[in-house]
Amino acid sequence: MAKSYEGECQLCGAWDMLTDDHIPQKSLYPKNHRSKILKFNTVKACAKCNNGANHDDELLKVLIGNIAQSYWDGDLWESTIRTLDKNKKLDRELEGNSRHEEIINHIGEKETAKILKFT
Repeated sequence: MAKSYEGECQLCGAWDMLTDDHIPQKSLYPKNHRSKILKFNTVKACAKCNNGANHDDELLKVLIGNIAQSYWDGDLWESTIRTLDKNKKLDRELEGNSRHEEIINHIGEKETAKILKFT
């Protein structure tokens, strides 16, 4: 269980019980790679700030998972698929805010791209 103590939230300034909030969230890193990271960046945050951004955290993970170019991009892609399988609301939101469009890629070839638009 995470240690908590009273203090000022580094995100909203409220005086409350605080825990460590990972910035960026740990879920961006596939579980089998997290043990290789010696120290995650953290800030002291109240429960509202630490737990309230789950939707935004998952959205960011899915977006990064779709464009990742790292040595673990396959693992991150699989993690992204699991997130969307569990979070059907997010899956529907992404589908509702996307369209497919023909584009010319960086080598001059036509391909279909998924375009996301958020207001």
